[in-house]
Amino acid sequence: MEKLRVDNGLKKIEVNDRGDFIEFSVKDNKFIEGFGELVTWMEGVLRNQKQQTTEETEKTIEMILDDIKGKSEICKEACCRIDKLFGSDTCKKVFGNIEPDEYVIGEFMDQIVDFMDKFQKERQESIGSKYSNERKGANSI
Repeated sequence: MEKLRVDNGLKKIEVNDRGDFIEFSVKDNKFIEGFGELVTWMEGVLRNQKQQTTEETEKTIEMILDDIKGKSEICKEACCRIDKLFGSDTCKKVFGNIEPDEYVIGEFMDQIVDFMDKFQKERQESIGSKYSNERKGANSI
C-alpha cells in the first residue's frame, strides 16, 4: 500500500507546569493572518494607552479607577482574541485563574513572537532546501 504524509506545520508549546500545551500550525495561512491581526491590534492598543498617559499629567482617584476599568476591558478583549486564535482556554492554561493585566499578556506575546520567529525561520530553511536549484531535476539558471 502506498502512503502519503504531508507536514502540516503543527507546533506544540507547553504553557504551564501541569503539562498543558497550546498548538497551532505555522503553515496555516488563516492562523498566520490571525496572528498578524492580533499583534497589530495589541500594538494599536499600546500606542493609544501611551499617548493617553503622556497627555494626562494630573489624575483624580475617579480617573485612575476609570483607567483601571478601561485596561481591564482591554485585557479581557485581548484574552478573547488569544483564545480565539490559539484555542479555547488558552488564557486559562497560560495565566491560570487570574484576569491577567497588560504586562502579563505582553510577556506572553513577547514569548510567542519569539517562537513564531523561530518556526518561520525553520520553515524558510526547509523550503529553501527542498526547492533549491541544487535539487534533483532542477534546471540551472
